[in-house]
Order: sequence, then C-alpha cells, then structure tokens
Amino acid sequence: MLKNLQKIYNERVIKWFYILLPIVEVITTYMVINSNTTVTIGMIYKTAFLLYGILYLLFVDKVNKKSNYILLGLFSLSIVLNFIITIDDLSIKALLSKMIAISKYVCFPIALMFLHKYNLNGNKVGLKTLVYSSMLYATVMLIAKITGTELPTYASNPDWGHTGWFYSGNEISALMAMFYPITIYFSSKYRNLLMKYALAVATYGLLTIGTKTSFLAVVITIVSILIFETIMYFIKKERLAIKMIFTSLILLIIVVASSSYSPSMKFIIDRLEKAKSDVYMESGTENNQMVYKTFVFNGREEFIEYQAGQYKKAPIGEKIFGMPDYKRLRAEDGLQGVVERDLYDILFIYGVFGFVVYFTPMLIIIFEFVKKILRNFKNECNEKNFVMGISIVLSLGISYIAGHVLLAPTVALFLSVVFSKLNYEIDSELLEDGESIKEINKKKMLIVLPKMSMGGMERSCANLLSLSNYNKNYDITLLIGYVVDDSLFKRLPNNIRIKILCKGKWNLFNKCLTALKYAFLYSKFFINRNKFDVSICYSHHHPVLAKLVRKASSNSIIFVHNDLEISRTQKQIDKMKFDKFRRVACVSNAVKETFKEKVKNYSDSNIYVINNYIDGERIIDMSKETLLETDLKDNTITFINIARHLEQHKKIFRILKAANRLRNEGYDFRIWLVGSGPDTENYLKYVYNEKLEKIVEMLGTKTNPYNYLKQSSALVLSSAFEGYGMVLDEARILNVPIITTDVADARVITQSGYGILCDNSDEGVYIGMKKFMDEGYTIINKFDYISFNDQVTKMLDKIVDF
Repeated sequence: MLKNLQKIYNERVIKWFYILLPIVEVITTYMVINSNTTVTIGMIYKTAFLLYGILYLLFVDKVNKKSNYILLGLFSLSIVLNFIITIDDLSIKALLSKMIAISKYVCFPIALMFLHKYNLNGNKVGLKTLVYSSMLYATVMLIAKITGTELPTYASNPDWGHTGWFYSGNEISALMAMFYPITIYFSSKYRNLLMKYALAVATYGLLTIGTKTSFLAVVITIVSILIFETIMYFIKKERLAIKMIFTSLILLIIVVASSSYSPSMKFIIDRLEKAKSDVYMESGTENNQMVYKTFVFNGREEFIEYQAGQYKKAPIGEKIFGMPDYKRLRAEDGLQGVVERDLYDILFIYGVFGFVVYFTPMLIIIFEFVKKILRNFKNECNEKNFVMGISIVLSLGISYIAGHVLLAPTVALFLSVVFSKLNYEIDSELLEDGESIKEINKKKMLIVLPKMSMGGMERSCANLLSLSNYNKNYDITLLIGYVVDDSLFKRLPNNIRIKILCKGKWNLFNKCLTALKYAFLYSKFFINRNKFDVSICYSHHHPVLAKLVRKASSNSIIFVHNDLEISRTQKQIDKMKFDKFRRVACVSNAVKETFKEKVKNYSDSNIYVINNYIDGERIIDMSKETLLETDLKDNTITFINIARHLEQHKKIFRILKAANRLRNEGYDFRIWLVGSGPDTENYLKYVYNEKLEKIVEMLGTKTNPYNYLKQSSALVLSSAFEGYGMVLDEARILNVPIITTDVADARVITQSGYGILCDNSDEGVYIGMKKFMDEGYTIINKFDYISFNDQVTKMLDKIVDF
C-alpha cells in the first residue's frame, strides 16, 4: 500500500492541481449562480487535495512521522472539542454548514504542513507555478471583459469593477495581490513574452477588480520593490536589481496614468465619500480618524465589538475551545456568520486552543526562516525572499483588515505554497545567469562527534573535513560533545562551524548540562525535521548521538570504525538502531562483513566501504622534523608502536612480551611506544619488572609522531581489532615496513607488498618481529596516497548523493 501511495506523490501532480485551480473556480462560479447546490466541484477538488496531503503526512512522510502525528492529533482534538461545545443545531443544514466551516478552518494549516514537509523531503513545488495560476486568473478576467460576460464585483454598482467569471471579489483580489510581487520578480528575471504577458494581465486584473485591497496592493508592491532594489543595487551592484527597478518604474507610470480611469480608484473615491457622509451623519462632525477607520474596515469593527463582548462574557471553556453558535453573529440564512476578519474569526469560533493550533505550523516556519536570515543575512537578503515576504505581508494584512484569506480555501491553498518555500533552498529557476546554487546557498551538513581528542576516529574526521569535497559543497556544522585535546582544531578549515556542547571540564555537572543540551537539540530537530540536508554520525557506539543525527535529516549516515563482532555486544548494537539510517559507511571491508553479520536486517546496497583519508603531504612534511641525537642509534633495529594505551583493544603487552623473549634470545633491537592511556602505568611496571628499560622507550603522546615513525625500522601493530588502522597507511606513506596482526584490511595491505602479516595473538606478534630481524623486509612499490584519496573522495561523494 505504501509503495502505491508513494507513486501518486510527485511535483507534477501538485503543480497541475494549482494551475488548474482557476478553471475549477470558473466551473464552481457557474454552479453557484445557476444551481442551489451547496456542494460544488471546487469544494470536492480542494477537499481531495487536503486528503491527498493528509495521507502523505500520515503514511508517506516517514521522516517527520511523529511531529506529523502530533500536529494532526492536535487539529483533530481541536475540531472534536469545538464541535461538541459549539454545536446548537443538529439539523442537516446546520451540520453541513458546520462541516464546511471546519473544512475552511483546516485548509491552510494542513496544506502548509503537507507542502512544507514535501519540500523538505527533497521535492520542489516552485513559485513559478503561482505565476501561471495568476496568469490564468487574470486572463479569464480579460476574456470575460472582452466578451461582455464579466460579473460585477459589487452588484450595487458595476462601474466599481468586475471579477471576470469568479464569484467572490474579496477572494480574487486577495489572490491577485498575493501573486503580484512574485509575478514582478519572474517577469524581471526572464525575457520571454509569457512572463511579460503574465505581469501585464495581472496588473490589469488588480486595477479592474475594484476593491481597495487590490489597488493598495499594487501601490505597496511597486513602491516596496523600488526601495528595496535601489538599496540592493548600491550594495551588491546586481543586474537583477536594475531589471526590477526598471520594471517597477514602468508599472508605477502605468498605475499613475490609469488611476483616474481605474474601477478600483473609482470605488476608493466613492467609498471615502460615503465614509465621510456616514461619520458626519452619526457624529455631526468631520472626524478624519473615524472616516479612515470606517473606510478601511468597512463597518467590520462594529461586528468585532459585538463579538468581542460576547467572548468576554463567555465561560472559560468557551474561551478556550470556541463559542457556541447561538452566541455568534447570524448570517442572512440564519446560520452562524463571521466577522470577516480572519484572525478574530479563528479566535471567536475555535477559541484560544484552536487559534494556537491553527498558527503553530506557520509560526514554526517563520521562526526557522528568521533564524536562517540572521545566520546568513548577506546571502538570504535577496529578491526571492523579499518578494515572498511582500506576498505574505500583503496576505496577512488583507486577512486582518478584510478577511477572506486564511478562511477562504482557495486563497489559503495558494498562500501555503509561498509559506512552504520560506525555508527551502534556492530554486535553480531563481538564479542569475551563470550562477550556481552552491555559490548562493550551500546545502547544509551536520557531523556529530562525541568528543575531540587525538584518537584515530577524530583524526580521520579532521582529514575528511580538510581533504574531501564536503567542505567545498556544503555548509558544515561540526557538533562535538566535549574536548579532551584541541590540537586537531588547527587542522580544520576555517569555514567549518564548530559547536562544542561542553566547554568546561568533563565533570559530573557538565555531563548533566551536556545531556540537557542534547535533549534540547533533539526536541529542536523533532519539531523541525530535515534542518540539515545531510547528517552524519561519526561514531557508531553512541545511541543518543545516533538518534539526534536521524532527527536532523532524513539523509542520515553513520560511520562504523570498528569490528562490531569484537567491540560491541549485540545489545549495544541493537540500541544503535542502524536500520533507521539511510546509509552506512564502513571504514574497511572487514568491518562491512561483520556489520552484515550483526545487523542482518540492513540492505546490502546501502552499505559502503569508505577508507579513511590519509594526509600524505602533511605526514611527509612533519616526518622531516629532526630528532634529538639521543633518539638516534645507527644500525639498531627500531620497532615503533603508535597507539592509545588501552590494552583491551591495542594489546601492547604482546609487543612487550615479544621484546622480553627476543632480548633473552640475544637479539639487539629497541622499541618506541608512542602514546598514552589508561594502561600506560601497567606497561611501565612490566618494563621495570622485566628490566627492559634499555630496550623499551615510553615516549608518551606526540603531536608529531611521524619523525619517529620515519626513523624507525618497522611499525608493529599488535591490536586485537581495528576498524581500519590509519597508522598502517601513515607507515606506507613514509615507506616504513609493517608488522601487523590480521585485523581489518591488514591482510590486503600486506599482500600488496608493504609488510608482514602475523597471527592475532601473543605468539603471532613474537614470530612477526623475529622474522623481520632474521630476514628484514624491503618495500618494492611506493604507496600512492593521492590515488588512494581520490578513491575515497569518489565514495564519499556517492554516499551523500541521495
């Protein structure tokens, strides 16, 4: 069933729904005028779209499943409680009227939720669709006027304008006002005649509808664009700014020249005169403030005062969930009416609870949009965002003054498209000639690390950030729990955004504080899923981080750095919920094989082997640093181990025990142990007790271990398990032979001619070291780290190419 549902969701279906909506509205107008039916084709068409959106939110959008369920649940609760409290007439007529009112209430928030989540999931419902719809609306008005079949906006005076073949003048003027800024943008952007025609007929439509909102929308839009684009030109010197200034100036000239002939201007003048007359007759004085109030609100303020009085006297339950129908205004048909100012109607009809639920999706989008603007003001301050802002401000302004926007399903459906685009990435259709999306607004990537130290996982992450294409193609945020060693920060590119949750000592208090910060981030990502285009969990053993990463983006990836068979229990593996990640990156073939064994329900096609980058140039440069003379001994075989001193994992006792045996057998050699950790003291005790001080040198942690590695005879890796073993590649770069236990991809590396493979045991390490001293080892082929990194880059680019 799910697969069948997914097939019906594509951008073309939604695009054509909106483009055909004007035609459906024409048919609806015909039905309303020529029949007594309450249920129209327009109602069925729009209801079908809402059901289409609800099915997507409930069953197709798995990424935002929980937040969708919560918001839809709140809407359902609001409607049920409102219905129980407010219904006072159980007649079929009253119930049908109630259902129609409820459908108007849910239209905007449901459509907004659907389109917002649909866009965030990687789809695109473009703003250009609105231009096509606007063109159809205005063309219908033009044809109706030419054929003499237009409907008057006001039955009392046909000279005050017409609506073409559309029923409601208020709705059509709100729609055209909303479309107008976006139409100006695209007409300025493109040179083709279709866009010029769209702007011409849109201007005609707004000037001939005859409502004050349509005329004022034209003026406000043109003046706002002129001011903004003039500023933009002086700041950015962009060609598009010049185009929009030129277009706006031509429009301003047309509006000024035609204003005396415009039905909208005739209506405004007549309404002002009537407002003056009404105020004078009522008060006996000329009160300009009252005149303009009467002109703007057209008597609606009286309805507000009456309904607000009823609301204030209502009990607390009615204030929260809505007033009963009998306490509300009555329409001409005797059923409950509205005050025709949307924000008040929503509050009075559905109460505080319904009001809050209604505006929650919109406020979430606005909040995220404001954050996006503040975070990247220079790039986000552009024409596309500005025209959308004008469109939204005009729509909400009209909603507050004259209504017929938020509770008018057709207008609400189109407004939801504009809102849903606020937090979406820049469309390719909106770019300047020769520009790319990456140049204007990079996609966003989140990488999460539990801590920053000099460990192998952290070093591989630093290499990924500095050597991959990710830093070039993405706006990267690196989220780190706490810091053990900050040395690696110097190696990160300057444009990486680093967020450290615990900036103090890693003590009990800061651990609790960090846990709270993780909880806050989780709730934030829960509300706003897909905040990032790609999210990466760079640790495979932290369930909390894994869950956070999955909430941050539907394109979630987890890196597995170790053999799960040895390093994790099945219970720990199950807690990670690997199956919920979009893709898995294993750092070696061996890691992939054990991952498949331990996580059997994960698709093999989504598991990738991606080796760690190796910063060859940096390693070679650092290896040239001169050692102290005391560290150099000619002709002495020198083994080196570079690792964290954690015996369970690294098994360094294997090297010490082998050293003891080889010393007793008369071999002349020495060992450098580079590193530190929980078991350093145990190693020191063993060296002291076995009198190995002249052979084993504990060098501690080195910020530059590569000069020691370069001067050594062979690297010894004694680990019980490794994800990959970056130090093996570091040795290969410096042409140092390897003696390694059979872990990760060590077998592949040694078979390629870079060293000796030994058994994963105490005896195996002893035999490997002894074999090297008896026979030596010569590397034939120099390791080509550039080609190696190129292969890593190809795989990394592929894994995020969703």
